[in-house]
Amino acid sequence: MIVKRERGISPALLIPYVVLSVWALMGLYPYLWMLSSSFKTLPQFFSDNLSLLPPAWQLDNYRAVWADGFAGFFLNTVMVSGGATLLVIVAASMLGYSLAFTEFIGRRALLGLIGLVLFMPPTYNFIPIVKMVALLHLNDSLIGVALVMATYGLPVSTLLYYGYYRTIPKELIEAATLDGATPFRTYVHVVMPLVIPISVTVGLLQIVSSWNNVVIPLVLTLGNSALETLAVGLYSYNGTHLANYVLICAGASLSIVPVALIFLASQRYFVKSIAGALKA
Repeated sequence: MIVKRERGISPALLIPYVVLSVWALMGLYPYLWMLSSSFKTLPQFFSDNLSLLPPAWQLDNYRAVWADGFAGFFLNTVMVSGGATLLVIVAASMLGYSLAFTEFIGRRALLGLIGLVLFMPPTYNFIPIVKMVALLHLNDSLIGVALVMATYGLPVSTLLYYGYYRTIPKELIEAATLDGATPFRTYVHVVMPLVIPISVTVGLLQIVSSWNNVVIPLVLTLGNSALETLAVGLYSYNGTHLANYVLICAGASLSIVPVALIFLASQRYFVKSIAGALKA
């Protein structure tokens, strides 16, 4: 008769779980604190601001934020983030396709230039971009904001697509060419269905970046409150002498819900696409 010996949890396995659990709680605490503070009044916020349980659950802050134009801010943010994301997916996928499957003079130099841009401060070329937007008469417009946001997201998205394309066998592209498919038809009907995971990841990264951006919409729509996004609208709650923190917490809690839902719906593609993009 064989007796199975019960094995306890090894300390070597337990310690990493404990450390990761503590780390996860540290990461979640600011969001839980923000959500709790959104149900407090301003005096309660200052008297007991570290507590995660408000004295009373009231929705006055959410009503005030919604009455202050939150729906308009939300619509502007959806239009800007959606437009920028669509532009980045189309442009980056085409550019990455050309770099991965087409040989041309200066290809390596272009790849190096795109990689170099990633190490430069994001505001180093902001003034020329603003001037270009003004020359195109796109300042004080959501189209101009979306174009600039897409411009900043294009380099990293191109490299992600390029890395993922490198995992696709070139024989597949050659077979499509032998069958008479043009490069564009190969890109649309053969390649794009294979890169849905990286397209979802690029879209998710761009949506998060555009959704949270303050500087670009603030500068390009300066003085036009009808074009303010969520980030700019929440920034307006910072007064000269006192910030209305409970309204900021309520607005921020509402603003992260769409992004969180999008991430939860697409997270199964995230690890797969990043692994494929970095494999090359």
